[in-house]
Amino acid sequence: MLEDVYYLQNQLMQQGLSIDNFDDTDYYEMLEGMSARSREDRPKDLSELLSRLGVGKK
Repeated sequence: MLEDVYYLQNQLMQQGLSIDNFDDTDYYEMLEGMSARSREDRPKDLSELLSRLGVGKK
């Protein structure tokens, strides 16, 4: 897991985030934000979500 933190730090520093800002940021919250999908990639409504999960009509 420490390697993951170092990798994340490296990637964010390449995008302009300072080490101080990285150290002051909650790691888990940062991971949630980085793994978030764009609005276009998220389900638009409940039926689309269920369809993506394979639940519902067959």
